[in-house]
Amino acid sequence: MFGKSAARKRKSFGKPSNKLESLSGPSNPMKKTSSSEDAFDSIFGDTATDCDVDAPHNTQYYLDFGQKGFNESIKCPICETLYQPTIKAEADNHKKICSSYTLGVPFHTPSKHREILKDLKSGISSTRNAPKNAYLGPSDHVLFRFPDLNSRLRSIKQIVDKEMGFAEESPPQNVAYYVAVSPLHGRAVGFVTAHPLDMAYRMIGYEGNSLLSRSKETKTVKIGVHQMWTHSTSRGLGICTALIDKARETMIYGHDVGKGEVAFSSPTGDGVALAGKYKEEGGQVYVYDC
Repeated sequence: MFGKSAARKRKSFGKPSNKLESLSGPSNPMKKTSSSEDAFDSIFGDTATDCDVDAPHNTQYYLDFGQKGFNESIKCPICETLYQPTIKAEADNHKKICSSYTLGVPFHTPSKHREILKDLKSGISSTRNAPKNAYLGPSDHVLFRFPDLNSRLRSIKQIVDKEMGFAEESPPQNVAYYVAVSPLHGRAVGFVTAHPLDMAYRMIGYEGNSLLSRSKETKTVKIGVHQMWTHSTSRGLGICTALIDKARETMIYGHDVGKGEVAFSSPTGDGVALAGKYKEEGGQVYVYDC
């Protein structure tokens, strides 16, 4: 009974009679005129003042009923990213990172990559589609060389650093970045960083993923391979070898660096295996600290 009366009263609210206007001045729709309206507002709230008209309307909310795992961070078993699935920004970021782990880091659209690949296979270079820093690699992968770390390279390096357990405060001087892009989907699946280097040490032995020892005598070299990585779906195709070859060709202007003049920065077991295959026949593997 009360609610019905209040509802009728509320419906006429904001349209005062001429008599009321003459007593209280110009019509004011925000003005409360009776105790009935006060009672209504005390129960239902003052809809004219409590409602925020500028608030966003499509916000997703989650109700916490004490359910297990609510508002807790989880670790993805694939990419090992720690995130809260109830936070949209974190969930979206995880989806992007996990996709990079699964397929490779997005680098070009497939259509753009096909244009670059077509020009390179036709022997055309330095065009809009095939820039000067693009080279044809193994299995139709396209290799790129960059003198600076741009936003796309940072995305790749984030994946590489996490997968290799790599922590770096600052890169070596004059680092060049070499990337291999898959012909299937335009994603980066290979990554090498290299820089000019003067001296290194002969590696004596290693066990598992640990470098056991190195010689105390130094050896003159030209290039240091700081990082090398191939995506799990593209290993065994010679991608890292091709990227290191390209570093030897382009690192020092006017000088083609020999395989015996390349050293590797504290390589893992897989890195040592690659370095052992890469060295000159009968040569040695050289390492250095960075």
